Amino acid sequence: MGTLERHFSTPIAISIFLAFLKVSFRIPYRTVQGIVRGLSQYVTIVEDIHLTHIRRRMIRIKSIANTDFGNDNEGKGEGPITLIVDASGLTVSNKGHYIEQKWIRKKKEFVKLHIAVDAKSKKVVSFRITKGTVHDAKKFCPLVREAAKKYDIEKLHADKAHDNRRNFNLLDELDVEPAIEIRNNASTRSGGCQLRREEVLLIKKL
Repeated sequence: MGTLERHFSTPIAISIFLAFLKVSFRIPYRTVQGIVRGLSQYVTIVEDIHLTHIRRRMIRIKSIANTDFGNDNEGKGEGPITLIVDASGLTVSNKGHYIEQKWIRKKKEFVKLHIAVDAKSKKVVSFRITKGTVHDAKKFCPLVREAAKKYDIEKLHADKAHDNRRNFNLLDELDVEPAIEIRNNASTRSGGCQLRREEVLLIKKL
């Protein structure tokens, strides 16, 4: 076992997830390393893991199809959780970056990772990968609905990008306490969402 393996232990599920990103979007290992560093603020991943270690772990994956990721009832009975929903854009390649900027002047392609994380355990409960142009709020409902099948969600945190009536209505339907940042120009009119109106009024009183 090499030095890197002695210091870092990457869960097989994380290795498979990173392998999926690399193969699906044809990104270099250095970009995968950047993704790991970005995710480290949400989940328990070693932030300074090296790209060579990532490559070795991916090579050792024998069968993705036979891996058991759990079932829909995973987490039920463990008590309520606080969920954090966020999204981040990821560039798919860093090759020739200087040449692109200097001569081609072509916008670099990127994808967006939408994730829902258990605030206490730092475990990724659900995720979606989309084109970089997809708005953060578009995948809020699918993420939360998937998480609600596995866990009893007590409270949910999200930034202003997820502030809309549809998302608040979903939390009201699931009986989840909202902790979504409200936009500065938010209207106090309900517009079909009483829960959001109450949150806006509460914020404006502070």
